[in-house]
Amino acid sequence: RAAVEAAAAEAKAKADAETQAAAKAEAEAKARSEAAQKAKEEAEAAEEASAVKLQAVARGRLARREALLRRQRRVEEDGAATKLQAAERGRVARRVVKEKKEQDGAATKLQAAQRGRIARKQVAAKRDARNTEDAAATKLQSV
Repeated sequence: RAAVEAAAAEAKAKADAETQAAAKAEAEAKARSEAAQKAKEEAEAAEEASAVKLQAVARGRLARREALLRRQRRVEEDGAATKLQAAERGRVARRVVKEKKEQDGAATKLQAAQRGRIARKQVAAKRDARNTEDAAATKLQSV
């Protein structure tokens, strides 16, 4: 009977040892599984962070390109506006010059007309003076 009890105790000890070994192996497998899961999650997080960084870089590049295009368009529009302004200033200047020439021409005509009136008056006065002198001389000669 002692031998049976000893064999039973030995079998129980062996079973306990096997249970403990199985529990230890299961715990190690669970730890490895958790470590693998954690590594996978960290890799996914790193991949997500990389994707976010790449997207930010791409958005930045796109925004800089769009800003450059806006600046170029603005320069072109400013250039076009400058050309339109210059053309308008040219038209205004030509109109002012034309009006000035017309005014100068009108003033010249008025001056010429006035000089003509003055000259005709002077000629008429000289003619009247000569006619008066001729009349006086004729009168003296007839006396």
